[in-house]
Amino acid sequence: MYPFIRRVALVGLACAAAAALTACQSGGKEAQPAPSPSSMNDKLNESQPAPSPFESREGAPVNGTPVFVPQEGEPPSGTAQSMTPDRNKPEIEAYSSERPLLMGLSISDSRQTVLDKFGEPDNEFVMDDPTDPITVLDYSDFTVGINRSDKVEFVSIDSIDIDPGLNGLKLGQKAADAIKALGEPDTTTNYVMAYSNEATVLRLDIDSKTGKIQSIKLFDDAQKQ
Repeated sequence: MYPFIRRVALVGLACAAAAALTACQSGGKEAQPAPSPSSMNDKLNESQPAPSPFESREGAPVNGTPVFVPQEGEPPSGTAQSMTPDRNKPEIEAYSSERPLLMGLSISDSRQTVLDKFGEPDNEFVMDDPTDPITVLDYSDFTVGINRSDKVEFVSIDSIDIDPGLNGLKLGQKAADAIKALGEPDTTTNYVMAYSNEATVLRLDIDSKTGKIQSIKLFDDAQKQ
C-alpha cells in the first residue's frame, strides 16, 4: 500500500502547489486607475469621425465595380484565419474502461504529446522528490505531471468549466452522475470513488456532506506495476 498512498499524496501536493501559484499570480495584478471625466472629454474631442464603410473597405471602381480593400490586419477574402485550440473545448478522446483517459491523455503519454495537444502551459514547476521528481505543467483548468522519463505521471482537473472527457461528467456534479457516466466504481466510500484499470486509477474525491465531486485525477497505480 505504501507506494500507492505515497503517489496519491504526491499528486495532491502537486495540484495544491499549482493552485497556490495561480492564485498568487492573479492576486499580484495591480488595478489601473479609472480615467478622470476631463481626460475622457479630451480624448473624445481629439477623436476623428470614423470613415464610412465604403471609404475604408472599397477602393476605386474598376469597370464600374467597387474593388474590396481589406483593412489593416484583416485577412484577404477567401483566406482562412489561424485558429488557436480552445483548451475548454479540446478535441479529446473520451474515457472508457478499455482505454482510461483524462483530457484525452493516458498515463505514459509523452510530454511532447501533451504540448502538441494543448500548447505550452501557463506555469511550469518541479516537485522536487529525491526518488521521483515530478515536473508539473499547469494549464490553469487542469494540470499534468511529467516524471523523469518524460512521461505523463498524472492528470488532474482543477475547474468546473472544463470538460475532461468523462462522458459529460465534470467537477461539481454528484457521485450519482459519475455512476451514470462511468458505471459502478471498483472502490467506493463516502469520500472516494475509484475506477481501476490496467496500471491506472481514476480517482474522484467526494464531499461527504453534499455528495459533490471535489477533484478528478488520473494517475499511475504503482501497486500494479
